[in-house]
Amino acid sequence: MPDTTLSSDSLDQEIAASRDARDKADKLLLRVQALLQIHYDTVLNQNLSLLRVPRGSYNAGFNRETDAEKRYQFLTTLRKDASLLVTDRKAADAKSWMANPVRSLRSE
Repeated sequence: MPDTTLSSDSLDQEIAASRDARDKADKLLLRVQALLQIHYDTVLNQNLSLLRVPRGSYNAGFNRETDAEKRYQFLTTLRKDASLLVTDRKAADAKSWMANPVRSLRSE
């Protein structure tokens, strides 16, 4: 039968090791969150740039807008602008678009 008694010193060591592991995990999580925020900001800025929407306009129309209907209208306008951009680019370079079809995500 295994020895289930723990000395005070070994218990203190176990607790300290557990705290160290938790602290390392917390630091790693903060680093991952920071990297994700940087990636999000980069992609958002690229997309807003494609649509020629200034970041300030995005912040005012979406982030800081408290009226849900106005936010919805802002996003609807962005969606329509994005759709027109894709349509225009597809028409301008149809050959390239045909050569690189988007694969269906459904399993067939």
